Amino acid sequence: MTFSPNDKYILSGNDKGILHLWDGQTYELLRYFEWHTSRISATVFSKTNDFFVSGSVAGMIQTWSPVSGRLVSYGEEGDSNRNDASIPDTKTPSLSSMHKHSVGLLVLTYDESHILSCSNVGEIRVFAARTLELIYTNTDIHVMDGYNSIFVRYKSSTPFLIGTTKSVVRSLDIKDLMEMSD
Repeated sequence: MTFSPNDKYILSGNDKGILHLWDGQTYELLRYFEWHTSRISATVFSKTNDFFVSGSVAGMIQTWSPVSGRLVSYGEEGDSNRNDASIPDTKTPSLSSMHKHSVGLLVLTYDESHILSCSNVGEIRVFAARTLELIYTNTDIHVMDGYNSIFVRYKSSTPFLIGTTKSVVRSLDIKDLMEMSD
């Protein structure tokens, strides 16, 4: 369950991949979203509530508009809204750019232009928030291997992954990783 930054919305997901959007004050169901075909494993709202991102145990991520209920961008998993006129005519992100394992963490960069996603085995991927274009992927998934828990912390506007492994705290600067991949 995820609360929007101003508590306007509450988002929950179920084992069938359906997301439910609730009014944060009245707890009334506003709408549901169907696209994922497996359990929802991670969600995050934008600071302005303009969109939210969902991730599944199948490794897929998606961006949504809570107001219109429509996809902001889309991949190739079971997508019931594919013919929606609000979806820009852009190249569909390929399944190969998504995670091969369950999405465990979703974070928006400070300016909300990128989505940072981590799988439960340490895959790190960075996507353009509006198009889901793959910007960065770690080639050594063992960078985050063995972490018991992973969190994100911002220093200025740079996201850092902070994790614990074998009673040691480690950090990984995502901005440096993205610059290395250019």
